[in-house]
Amino acid sequence: MNYWERQADRVYVKPGLVRVFRNGQVWKVARFSTRGDGRIIKIFPRKRIDKPSWHGYRSVALKLQGKSRSIPAHRLIWQRFKGDIPDGFTINHDNGKKWDNRISNLEPMTHGDNNRHAFRVIHTRSSKGEHHSQHKLTDKEILEIRQARLSGASLLLLSLAYGISEASASLISRKLSWKHIK
Repeated sequence: MNYWERQADRVYVKPGLVRVFRNGQVWKVARFSTRGDGRIIKIFPRKRIDKPSWHGYRSVALKLQGKSRSIPAHRLIWQRFKGDIPDGFTINHDNGKKWDNRISNLEPMTHGDNNRHAFRVIHTRSSKGEHHSQHKLTDKEILEIRQARLSGASLLLLSLAYGISEASASLISRKLSWKHIK
């Protein structure tokens, strides 16, 4: 038995044979086409089919029941070695590395626990104020709006001066938005 056979368990997915490994890799097994007389006419080499996606997770493109689907590799690996994912649960990467799909690194968690894990392990933070990708104002401008409103400036004037809506100017001046700015 070679290395690949020791590491792998087979999952048959039409149209080809796919092997899912405990080390977190998914491979299409080498296969070939023959003529009626038994001569080989085309060889399809073995290749890794779990590819990195734009968000960092590896995924596998498979054709199931005539439709192409992209399946997250970590979910496929979990289902192969541990069974179905319980309802209301997601599969978490224990070390926080999205590409590390070793079965020993995967664990089921609720979505809430998964988010808490991301804050604790990966140190993700919610983006507020200037650090948010969609911000229009700076922290300094927020303080200016609040001071101007206290001095009697109208919401219309503030909204025109800073390129925001009157509603936004009102929420900012009443400290109902941008609450982290004191």
